[in-house]
Amino acid sequence: MSSFSGKIDECNWIWIDQFENIDLEPAEMAITKGYDEVFNVLPTNEDNYESLAPVKVTFLDAQHCPGSSMILFEFPNGNKSLYTGDFRILKQDWYSYTPLIDPTTNTGFKSINTLYFDSTFCRKGTINIPTREQSINIFLKLVSEWLAKNPCNKVLIWGSCYGQEFLFRAIWERLGLQCHVAADKYRIYSKISEYADCVTWSANSARVHACTTGFSAMDECYIERNQCIIKSKFRKSKPHIFPCDLCRPDNKTVRVIRPSVIWFARRNEKDVIGYDHNYFCRLLYSNHCSFNEIVDTFKILRPNRAFPNVLDNKFALQHAENIMKHLKIFLRQAETEMDPKEKCLKQEELEEHESDLFLSETALAGNSCCLQQLQEDVIVIDDDDT
Repeated sequence: MSSFSGKIDECNWIWIDQFENIDLEPAEMAITKGYDEVFNVLPTNEDNYESLAPVKVTFLDAQHCPGSSMILFEFPNGNKSLYTGDFRILKQDWYSYTPLIDPTTNTGFKSINTLYFDSTFCRKGTINIPTREQSINIFLKLVSEWLAKNPCNKVLIWGSCYGQEFLFRAIWERLGLQCHVAADKYRIYSKISEYADCVTWSANSARVHACTTGFSAMDECYIERNQCIIKSKFRKSKPHIFPCDLCRPDNKTVRVIRPSVIWFARRNEKDVIGYDHNYFCRLLYSNHCSFNEIVDTFKILRPNRAFPNVLDNKFALQHAENIMKHLKIFLRQAETEMDPKEKCLKQEELEEHESDLFLSETALAGNSCCLQQLQEDVIVIDDDDT
C-alpha cells in the first residue's frame, strides 16, 4: 500500500493523495461557498494556461485508470517535482507528454529535481510484466474462443473494484460487445465519454459481465492451497463472488477470467501470460509499471533524486533502500559523480542480477499463453446479497 505521507519536500503547503495527518480549514465559514475562488479546473497534458502563482501545476495522464493523473510542479526557483501516483507508462509513451519536453536539455526532457514514483511492483517477481496490449490480446482470445463455442456462453471478469476499464474498451472496440457492470459503476462510466459506450446496465443483453460486488482484492493474501486462493492467513475461507444471477460461476456456461499480477509473481514462472482451465482462467494484467518500466522512466527523466511511494509496512526503510540501490545509478546526480567505467560496471551488475528474472522478449512479442491444466480454483457463490 502507499506509504507516501502526502507532503512534498519542495513546498510545505502542498499535499497530495494523503490528508489524514493535517488539519484542513475551510476557505470560508460556510464550507459550501467560495469554491469558485479556491478551485480551478485544469486540463490534462496541457501547460498552456494561466499559472497558479507561485507554483505552476500540470496534470498528466497516468494511464492507470480513467482520471488517474501524474502531477508536475514547477516552482519559482526553477525546481521541478513530478508525482506519478499509480501509473503504467511505457518507454515510448513518455515522448508524447509535451509538457515534460525541453529540447534544450541533454535528455530532451525538463530537469526533474525530485521524482515521487509508484514502486508497487519494484520487486523480484515483477521485474518485467507483459504490456497492457499483450495482456489484452490474450484476454480477447480467452473471451472470443469461449463465446464462439456456444451462443449461451458468457464471460465473467472477476477483478478489483476498478482497473478493468481498458479491458472493457478492448471488448467494445474489437468484439463489439458491451460489458455489464453494477449500477453504481455504470453511473460513473456513463459520464465518461471514453467508456460510456463500452458498458451497459442491462444484464440480459450482455454476454460479458464485470458485475461482481462486495469483494475487495485487499482481502486476498495469495496463499496457495491446491491452486486455491485463501482469503485470510487465519481463516481458511475462499474468496466470495457476488455477480448477477445471469453469470454465476457455478453455471457451466460461464467462464471466469481473473486478471491479477501477484498470483503470477508468486509462482515466478517465465513466459506465462495466462492460464486456461476451461471455466476458470487467469490473466497476467497490470495497471502498474513493472520494475523494468520504472528503470526506463529513470533513464528517460534522469531525476536528481527520487522517493518510492509504495513500501512494505514493516520494512519500509529497508525496502526503500533496496529499491534505490538499483535505481540510483540512473539519477542525474549519480551520473555526474560516477566516472564512465564505474557506471558501466554498475549497469552490468544490475543486468546480471536481473537477467534470470525477465520474461523473454520473444515470448512476449508472440503473446504466448501457457494453457496448463490446473486444479480448478474454488469460488464460493453467495446467494445472500446482504
